Amino acid sequence: MKKKFYIIPFILLGLTLATGFTLANTGELKGEISGLYTSFSANFSYSSGTGVVRSGKMHYQYPGNLHIQFNDGRIIASNGTFLWIYSPSNRVCAKQTLAGSGSVSGGLVGFLNRYEVTRTQNRFVFRNPDANIEEVVVDIHQDTKMIKNLRFKTDNNVFTYSFSNINVGAGAKASLFNYKPPTDAQLVENPLNRYSR
Repeated sequence: MKKKFYIIPFILLGLTLATGFTLANTGELKGEISGLYTSFSANFSYSSGTGVVRSGKMHYQYPGNLHIQFNDGRIIASNGTFLWIYSPSNRVCAKQTLAGSGSVSGGLVGFLNRYEVTRTQNRFVFRNPDANIEEVVVDIHQDTKMIKNLRFKTDNNVFTYSFSNINVGAGAKASLFNYKPPTDAQLVENPLNRYSR
């Protein structure tokens, strides 16, 4: 169980930004994060309730190109069709399909379709007490219309992402988004499908 909650927050961050919250019951949220419908770069920090802290740099191009590099070498990348999460410490690369009939239930749709959403000013809260991820909280920056914070809550931990130094309109090379893991990496296909049920 511990490994599941270790990898899911990283996959959820990639799915959240790679899909731009364009799915299912997120219509109102989509209107509030208009900044995602462009390209940008940003610094981010990640923390968990157990005290784990990480940071890094990300590049994003609408509608689904994403590259995130953590300071410890982890990489999350997406070209809109696939999402890769690579960990250099154990040489494992998770590859999640984002489109296609065989994978729809395992992506962001599989999470947020089953959640009740409430809104308080610039905060959206998605709750489902029966899911592995019980709560997803999205804070929106009022002026820039960008995501300021993302929080994922499980039954035993809370994972938070915060974004800063956002540069809207920043370009990036296409090779960043078509990630190729090292040839000796162990590839794990569609891990989120198993954990979204």
